Amino acid sequence: LAGKTFRGVIFDYDGTLYNKHGGEAEGIAVFERLNQLLSRGIKIGIATGRGKSVRSELKKVISEDFWQEVVIAYYNGGCIGLLGDDRQPDKEAAPVPEAFDELKRRMDLVSELSLLEIDGIADKNPFQWTIFMDTYQSASQRRKLFSLCGSVSGIKTVQSSHSVDIIPETSSKINIFGYWSGLGYTRDDFIVMGDAGQFGGNDYELLNCPCALSVDRVSEQMDACWNFAKPGMRNLEATLYY
Repeated sequence: LAGKTFRGVIFDYDGTLYNKHGGEAEGIAVFERLNQLLSRGIKIGIATGRGKSVRSELKKVISEDFWQEVVIAYYNGGCIGLLGDDRQPDKEAAPVPEAFDELKRRMDLVSELSLLEIDGIADKNPFQWTIFMDTYQSASQRRKLFSLCGSVSGIKTVQSSHSVDIIPETSSKINIFGYWSGLGYTRDDFIVMGDAGQFGGNDYELLNCPCALSVDRVSEQMDACWNFAKPGMRNLEATLYY
């Protein structure tokens, strides 16, 4: 890491650039640094499990001069667009995957899972269905959910600090690198940062490379997903330290 020159940075959002329970001063400082990087020609990408809410929040803290420079991978890489592109994420661009409907059919047959609230069904989101952690009633319910998701082909689950996201198998935060591939950039040109680098975490695939820094949890890989923050540092504090 110390001997390498990077041309850009890919960040996770929640827990890395934003923490609803964190201090306001840290949040302000993080985006001051991002604007500084952008002003120096550093490419910035945001890979998040969120949808358009992240675009609205970022426009408040990133200078409008750079809205056409920041790339966002929405819904864990299911949809990619520029910060300045209000057409994304376009939920009408694709039909809801049949695997999503099959999962819901199977969930309805399990009493513990049939009443779970799933964000994404009502608006027919083809990119992601989300179950928030506070809707869980028991460890048994959690085990049954993951077991059922694993039995349906064409989908996968990833976890954040506040939710379980159900996404198509083709979705991945690493899809964001495809945006720059046609502009002469490779994955090796970027350093990446996230908070959920453990197996099953929604940053696991993103941080599964040597030039990756975690601001919280790490994977079991011995050559990737490093956490070099000082003891006690987590989330935005660790991001600022890096």
